[in-house]
Amino acid sequence: MTTRTTTSTSWTVAPEPFDSPAAAALWRAYYTEVSDRWYLLHRGHTTDPVELEREIAAETGAALAPPTGVLLLARYDGEPAGTAGGRLRDARTGELKRVFVREELRGKGGGAVLLTAAEEAARGLGVERLPPAVEQGAHQVGGFGSWASADSL
Repeated sequence: MTTRTTTSTSWTVAPEPFDSPAAAALWRAYYTEVSDRWYLLHRGHTTDPVELEREIAAETGAALAPPTGVLLLARYDGEPAGTAGGRLRDARTGELKRVFVREELRGKGGGAVLLTAAEEAARGLGVERLPPAVEQGAHQVGGFGSWASADSL
């Protein structure tokens, strides 16, 4: 698989090991935001810290490792700012995972840069089909529908 670094203004996107410190910190930020959003909506409080730690640890991200997956890390002015993962579901079909841009950087074009890089990386994995909205809950940040313009990321 050949994946090149994509650069746009202050954004850069490149493959990153799923277990790197930067990837782990962004996974924690993503999961915390999505989980807290669900708990606030349905229970009126944020996620219990013990549950949060258990769930973050349970999803290692190993499915985003080559040769059947990839995790891309976006940097804004050199600082970790977002992720997009892709993996094969079968020989021709891929799925996007962990598409996330830090809240304070949303609206600066990072979502579009990440999604373009994710599509390129998926093609590098041999993906012919990348269906929208494989897994989405109403509590997920942004949502696949808003990715069409990528303005919310």
